[in-house]
Amino acid sequence: FPVTIFLVIINDILDMTKIEAGKLNIENGSLHLHDVVKSVENILKPKAEEKGLVLETFFDLQISDRLNGDATRIRQILMNILSNAIKFTERGSVHLSIKLKERTSNFQRISISCLDTGIGISEEAIKFIFNEFYQENANGYHGMEGTGLGLSITKNLIQLMDGKIEVTSEKGHWTRVYIEIPLRCYRDWE
Repeated sequence: FPVTIFLVIINDILDMTKIEAGKLNIENGSLHLHDVVKSVENILKPKAEEKGLVLETFFDLQISDRLNGDATRIRQILMNILSNAIKFTERGSVHLSIKLKERTSNFQRISISCLDTGIGISEEAIKFIFNEFYQENANGYHGMEGTGLGLSITKNLIQLMDGKIEVTSEKGHWTRVYIEIPLRCYRDWE
C-alpha cells in the first residue's frame, strides 16, 4: 500500500471507532464554505484529469461568506463523495453542486449534490451502501483501495450535523449523492 492509502485506512478506522464510542464531536467555528469546496476541488481535479474526466463545481453565491460549522468534517464529507465519484467513473464527468436550499435569519440549509457518469450502483446494493465495510462487487472494482467505511463515516458525520444524505443511481450509467446540512449563520459575538 502506498503511504497515503495506509493513512486513509487508519483514519477511517479511527473515525469509525470514535463514532461508535460517541466521542466524535462536530466543531462549530467560522466556516468559509466556498474556500473548503475550492480546496477539495484543487486536491481532486488532477486525479479526475488524469482519468480524462471533467470535474465541474457550481457554488451558489447566495450562500453566506461566513457560517458556523466544522470545516474539517465538511471537507472530509466532500473528499469522500468526490473521491468515490472519480474512482468509479471511467469516462464522462463528475459534477458537484453546492446550493442554498433555505434561509432564515439564523441559519442556511445547504444542499450538496454530486452526480457522476460512472458505473452506478445496483438497486440491491443501494440498501447497504451506508453499512460499514460494504463494497459492491462491481466487475474490476471490488477490493479497490479503501475500507468500505467512507460512506458510513460520511452518513454519521452528516447526521451529527443534523443533516441528511441519500444515494440514487442507475447501474451502468450514473450515481447521485445528495446531502442537506443546516449551518448556523456566523455571529462575531459567538
